Amino acid sequence: DTVMTVGPNSEIRFEEFDFKTKTERRIHSFIRGQIAGQVKNKAAPGDIQIRTENAVLGVRGTRFLVNHRKVNGLDISEFALLSGSVVVTDDKNKQYELKQSDKIVLVKDPARE
Repeated sequence: DTVMTVGPNSEIRFEEFDFKTKTERRIHSFIRGQIAGQVKNKAAPGDIQIRTENAVLGVRGTRFLVNHRKVNGLDISEFALLSGSVVVTDDKNKQYELKQSDKIVLVKDPARE
């Protein structure tokens, strides 16, 4: 009962996929572009993750939007939560818990590493 919609000119690489039951599944992905997701059954923490170059979105039974792109050499990841709850973890391992209608934009300059 999970639906993921991928926007035009987007790329997804499934690094790992293991579906056991409706509440026990693993999707670890790298994304470039846009994705919208709706997870009808409550996901366990860490069960579904959407990865960008500078952050990870941990899905927990929710509706969310992700946009990742490069602009002038910067990695820009945008996350928005429509319902449910998610945790976004940046590349420094700092976590941001999003509530309904929250948005977060993470920007990384690879040249400064």
